[in-house]
Amino acid sequence: MRRALSLVLILVAVAACEDDFTSPVDPRFPLTGVFSDTLVANEVDTLSFVPGRSGPTTVAICAEEGFNFDLTVAGQSSATPDHCERVTFDAIAGQTYRAEIRAVSGAGPYGGCWSTALVQCTPVEPVACAPPAFSADTALPAGYYSAAEGKTGAALLAALDRIVCRARVLGYDNARDSMYSFVEDPDDDDLLADIYVGRVATVNSRATAVTANFNTEHSWPQSRGAEDDPAMSDIHHLFPSDETANSRRSNLPFGVVVGTPTWTSPDPDNDGDVSKQGLNAAGDPVFEPRNAKKGDIARAIFYFYTRYNLRPTDNFSLTNFNDEEATLIEWHNADPPDAFERQRNSLAFRAQGNRNPFVDRPEFVAAVGDWPNN
Repeated sequence: MRRALSLVLILVAVAACEDDFTSPVDPRFPLTGVFSDTLVANEVDTLSFVPGRSGPTTVAICAEEGFNFDLTVAGQSSATPDHCERVTFDAIAGQTYRAEIRAVSGAGPYGGCWSTALVQCTPVEPVACAPPAFSADTALPAGYYSAAEGKTGAALLAALDRIVCRARVLGYDNARDSMYSFVEDPDDDDLLADIYVGRVATVNSRATAVTANFNTEHSWPQSRGAEDDPAMSDIHHLFPSDETANSRRSNLPFGVVVGTPTWTSPDPDNDGDVSKQGLNAAGDPVFEPRNAKKGDIARAIFYFYTRYNLRPTDNFSLTNFNDEEATLIEWHNADPPDAFERQRNSLAFRAQGNRNPFVDRPEFVAAVGDWPNN
């Protein structure tokens, strides 16, 4: 154990203009790590690290495009006048090295990473995720997805992350008030249908939701990463739900029930379109929403993944998503966005200032392809 500790390289970012310091050895044995901060023009951040072994060592940073941040480590500077910089040098074990990050032109957040030995690192380029100013406009702004056009896979997810992260955090009470009063009620008649049963009730507030035995369903369960803001109050994955159906779903992954269900929802429309709880083909417990809302659920989950996978909450987990992915893609394709879902997306945009890209642009799901599972 003690010998392993000697192989560890640690790097800690220090607030701008403060003295730097050497971090203690981390007992988790990282060989690579990340850091971030914000700089104003001509300001310098300093940080220090102590390599646990001699050999090639890399430090890299990225700012937003249009900014020029310089990086200097061990007397070496990156000569690239760009928003991304990298310095690689031969380090000596046990010696303290100091890195300086200077904002040459422009200002804002930056992300950095470090690596030791032959482990390479690529910093995530940051984006200022300040919430947009409030607007009552619900229309899709021109060019809203311009930064994502033509991209696929992880590059598309990263571009969409930078678009949808600019959102207002309403808080759970305000989010539910908005959901019940207008997001779920585009025709303003105070009649809401819950997501799993299709039961219609007069609901326009948290109080009337209680009277109607409606709960707020987190389609991405709170126990999987939605128990803290901003995720907890993110309207794009919240839905009014029949209290019993909400309890039955609990935090189960979504899936297709095979055989005899352990629970079947009521069928108020007598059309046979019901939600179910039971086992999937692998024998694992799952919850299957009614057909009319399977695509809605899939796109809500894809949104949540996109919004929080790169900026995770404390308990963020892909435990459910990794089991759901293939089924959600099928549901998305079989049940494309209808007029109600598109209206809901626009009203959620009015409430919190961002949109679900997979409602506006369903083809983005196929463009992502294989969703990274970690």
